[in-house]
Amino acid sequence: MSRGVPSRVDERGRIWPDAAALEDAVLAGAATADPGYFRRLLAGDS
Repeated sequence: MSRGVPSRVDERGRIWPDAAALEDAVLAGAATADPGYFRRLLAGDS
C-alpha cells in the first residue's frame, strides 16, 4: 500500500508536507508485512 502525503510548495520551492498526514503515513503500520519487494530485490525476479 502506498501512502502519499499531501504537500504544498512555497514561493522558494520548499516542500511542506501536511504534518498530520505525514505522521499517519510514518506511524501507521501495514495490515500485513509483505517481504516480496525485498525478496525480489535480493534474489532477483524468477
